[in-house]
Amino acid sequence: DNTSASRVQIRQTWNRSLKPLGNAEDIVYGTLKGRAQLDLRQCNMVNGSGGYMQLFDWDRSNSTETEQTMRVGYASYAKNAAYPVADVVRDGLCMLDWSYQPRVNLPAFTPPADRWPQALAQPWSVKPITVKRVAEDFDLTAGKPTLPEGSEGIFYANETTGWMHVYFPNSYVSVLDSAKGGLAIPIREVEQRLQFNDGSFNCLGRFRAEALQEQTQCDSANNQTNPQWGCKDDAACPPPNVKTADSSPDTGPGTAPGLTRGYFLIVDLERVYSSTLGSTLCISYPRESVSQAEGWSNTALWGKNCRGAPAWDPAAENDTGLPRGDWCSRTNSPATATCHDAYFSESYSTGQAFKIKDGTCGLLP
Repeated sequence: DNTSASRVQIRQTWNRSLKPLGNAEDIVYGTLKGRAQLDLRQCNMVNGSGGYMQLFDWDRSNSTETEQTMRVGYASYAKNAAYPVADVVRDGLCMLDWSYQPRVNLPAFTPPADRWPQALAQPWSVKPITVKRVAEDFDLTAGKPTLPEGSEGIFYANETTGWMHVYFPNSYVSVLDSAKGGLAIPIREVEQRLQFNDGSFNCLGRFRAEALQEQTQCDSANNQTNPQWGCKDDAACPPPNVKTADSSPDTGPGTAPGLTRGYFLIVDLERVYSSTLGSTLCISYPRESVSQAEGWSNTALWGKNCRGAPAWDPAAENDTGLPRGDWCSRTNSPATATCHDAYFSESYSTGQAFKIKDGTCGLLP
């Protein structure tokens, strides 16, 4: 219960990706939906596998609001005999701290440092970031905000209305295939708009029991427009502060009170390999069929990766050696003919109060 607590702790319970288009497909939605759930058999949540739960741990014990901080990261929990779900419910989730290096037999690829100074060398150190509370809400259309010393981002919270606004320039999305590993995906210029049901910060949306079916074990299958999670009031969903960039889908089921925006660099996506998909994310994020049609993927000649394509040249000016992304990292705005080095990311989410442990946890050996 976060009501008046000195530590406001939240876990993401559901996520629906709208962009990139490869993440918006039903098969990906269904996989990630299960990974956002706990394996609670007594609740008929038999498809809950864990591995994809963003966590927020806001320490508001300091009476000076601008000295308050919040940790933002992903949970280490993925279904495994070493992680009994009963213990997780009793003791809390733990934020993940791990090192990502893709295990795949592909030629080494490191983005040219003079062209991509922001692309860190692998292995990537993936851990929670710390954001600091600010006194006034901010508007990113005015440009990047100045980060307070010692922080990796900022957040604003209105404790009367339950509004929370978060920004951080760099982080990683963790998607665990198991308790022993998975994917880490660098995400840039992240903005999260979270309209909680009230000032208790206990519920970001609600469980839509009317969408559940007994024959599907109290799940709503992969119907993205009638999911089991949504806003407190479907008729007022999403709230005005969390509408998508193009307001589509506009209202009702399938939207939510949480919205996350950011972008993925194409050179980063090429360094993340999904064993489930058998491809790098450079191929899957725009949709594999699109990558094949545009000549970036060829199973017979070089495989499902961008670096093998004859046109691949991340050092080329005007992004001529990259797939045609829909975003420009240099301006953090929609792509142009001479700047298309990234894919825009946009997703809806819901959340609930949930205990989070101090410190961090690693993967199982």
